[in-house]
Amino acid sequence: MAPPPMSSLLPDPIAHINTFCSYVTMLADLGSKDEIKLRAAQELSENFEASALVPFPLIVKCSNLGLRYINRLGSQIARNRVKFSEYPTFLDHSMKKFLKILQDGEPLFIGEYNIQQVRKLILEMIHRFPSNDHLRPYVKHILTLMLKLLETDNEENALVCLRIINELHRHFRPTFNPEVRFSNIQHFLNFVKTIYRELPNHLSNIFEPRPNYRVADLSEINVEQILTKIYSITPIYTDQTTTNGAAIHYNMIPRAVNSMKVLQELPIIVVLMYTLYKQNVHNDVMEFIPLVMTTITLQPSAAHR
Repeated sequence: MAPPPMSSLLPDPIAHINTFCSYVTMLADLGSKDEIKLRAAQELSENFEASALVPFPLIVKCSNLGLRYINRLGSQIARNRVKFSEYPTFLDHSMKKFLKILQDGEPLFIGEYNIQQVRKLILEMIHRFPSNDHLRPYVKHILTLMLKLLETDNEENALVCLRIINELHRHFRPTFNPEVRFSNIQHFLNFVKTIYRELPNHLSNIFEPRPNYRVADLSEINVEQILTKIYSITPIYTDQTTTNGAAIHYNMIPRAVNSMKVLQELPIIVVLMYTLYKQNVHNDVMEFIPLVMTTITLQPSAAHR
């Protein structure tokens, strides 16, 4: 059974942070049901910035909470003289479990699946951690995993990964080591070039009218087969209905490597890399420019116009 909503515990900062950690542990528990994990992830996400062990100025900077709650929480922190020395422990507990869940879990491509929603919420929470010195020891590990997910995960999760990559490079400027042949930065640029090189091979499929997928039950679909043919979120209709008679449908999310939305975001990160590491990535960016120009000139065939 899921614990009570975190919102009921927010008045006590220490209780809140303990509850936060218990929810994180629940997410990593292989014995927890998927729907319980989703509820835990939703509670974590909704109350994320209210962690009382995060210095109050950071709460104000990052919080989506109402002003009245912020003032109340700030007064309580001052009154109880809550110390923030435990924040690194809290961060370590959360980050290690978040990264392990994403690393060990399999990417999913049905948007309504509970674990897909959990994975996306975890990525969004990683993005919302304050970019301060406490986060610095985890930057390399986070970036390595984000790059892996770009290659294997779905469009929705990859878009969050790109925001994380952007944020961490802006704040921490990871060192570019030219002696490491496959550094994260080099790996990312090679990934982007591959995406743009392969795009012309997908052009005819991209402009094909999207078929209507209808099945009696979702278990009948061949996910891998459909993923080779879709480049944007595609509805899957079933013969099932809700209790009020409405038809049930699901949304299949394309692979990140085939996503038009991901493709649009990649140049922004490339420009950032060039700004930060101009001397190191100049040749890679020069190779990237003609690929972009080729992409701009691509047109659908006469039959698809």
